[in-house]
Amino acid sequence: MPRVIDTDEADDALRANLVTLHGLLRQMLGGAGVGAGGQVVAGLSPAEEADIDQALIDTYARVGITSDPLTHNSTPPTISDLYDTLLHMGGTGPSLAQRLRKFTSGTFAGIFSQQSNIDINNNMVVFNIRDLEDEL
Repeated sequence: MPRVIDTDEADDALRANLVTLHGLLRQMLGGAGVGAGGQVVAGLSPAEEADIDQALIDTYARVGITSDPLTHNSTPPTISDLYDTLLHMGGTGPSLAQRLRKFTSGTFAGIFSQQSNIDINNNMVVFNIRDLEDEL
């Protein structure tokens, strides 16, 4: 979370962070699937989008991060925390958790399921993605 001074900026900072996470999760979970009638369905349904939104808000709140700028120095949640929130909520939460599981305890677990050890406050940060799986 970026450092902010007043509460208006703090609310915007949290909201901007959640919007960014929505985009990432849309990419991770929004692959094409097969609907009830056998038709191909792309992306996330409105109910899934709403449940992801609530799960993100709840996950940040569970680790003590709210729109209050004093909470922004808390350790941010991991995707495993989000998985746990989705798993225990109603609606499409458990289904979304199942789709997210490969990133928490499955094949791609080491990439997203832990705190980063990268200091992104450097003047330049380079991420080499050459050896990253095509799916990622």
